[in-house]
Amino acid sequence: MATVLRAVARVLSPGGLFVFTLEIHSGAGARLGKNLRFAHSPAGVVAEAAALGLVTRAAIEGSVRRETGEDVAGMAGVLERE
Repeated sequence: MATVLRAVARVLSPGGLFVFTLEIHSGAGARLGKNLRFAHSPAGVVAEAAALGLVTRAAIEGSVRRETGEDVAGMAGVLERE
């Protein structure tokens, strides 16, 4: 996610918004799951964004999809370049 956030911070105009969803997990950092998708720490994403000058306007946790009949934990977020 760090690579994506750096790119967003570089190209987003002041007042611009970046809306995203991602899988999350309760630990720190990012990890590769059994489905070969990365899951991220919500707090880590918010901290990385802040370090790049992006303000978190929303971070809502919930299910981002269903996989093999089960909800997949995720987050919908909105970041703003001030």
